[in-house]
Amino acid sequence: MPLRSGVAGVPTIIVVTHGGVIRYALSRLIANLGFWDTQVIPGQAIRVRLDHHDDQWAGERVDFPGIGL
Repeated sequence: MPLRSGVAGVPTIIVVTHGGVIRYALSRLIANLGFWDTQVIPGQAIRVRLDHHDDQWAGERVDFPGIGL
């Protein structure tokens, strides 16, 4: 069963890769964010919301919901 984002018809996608690819992807998707501006810790999850506007993708880093610890 595919994961869903909570918005009708919008899938949630999970990508597992190494830090360099994560830094590159975020620097291309998030305005004014450079390659070295993102710290990637081994085992860390980074959540990004993608929106499509005028044939381009734009990203925004999103916090994970708290777990009440």
